[in-house]
Amino acid sequence: MTEKKKEIVANGISNGMHRAFLFSIDYDKMAGKIPSAQNYTFLNIPLADFNKYILFPRSDVAELYYCKYNMGFPYPSIFTNLVGVNIIEPNSEATKAVFHYKVELDHNLVPVHIVIGDDATVTRDKLIKEGLLKPPMTDTYEYREDIISKIEYWDGEKFVRFFPH
Repeated sequence: MTEKKKEIVANGISNGMHRAFLFSIDYDKMAGKIPSAQNYTFLNIPLADFNKYILFPRSDVAELYYCKYNMGFPYPSIFTNLVGVNIIEPNSEATKAVFHYKVELDHNLVPVHIVIGDDATVTRDKLIKEGLLKPPMTDTYEYREDIISKIEYWDGEKFVRFFPH
């Protein structure tokens, strides 16, 4: 019987990319840096050997309110066949969201579903009705697909979309 490798799955904020991230890395490969923008990287340190390194998009609500970052908060939820990451776009109080959504990923860390709560839906739909944001309405397949289509992963050389339009 072979022993299972220890794996770390964590989320956070990438200062260089101004976006929330989720990564998976084997415990014995935790040396190196994360992929980032050129001016936010450490010189002469190789990239870590991630199993998966994923960036989550900022919403149109974040763009409207000039939220510099979104973040995974508080930590990934790991279930039998899904991993859930709550993405919040904070106001001046980091734990209170202007907007938030949840990404559900399969066991290979491929996004499979976006969940948007009622409070976030009401917030965004009000902004659409006021003419500050463009449709589609929040609780629609189109809006969830817009978010999921912008999720990117590191392919070893660059960030690419899971589901390009």
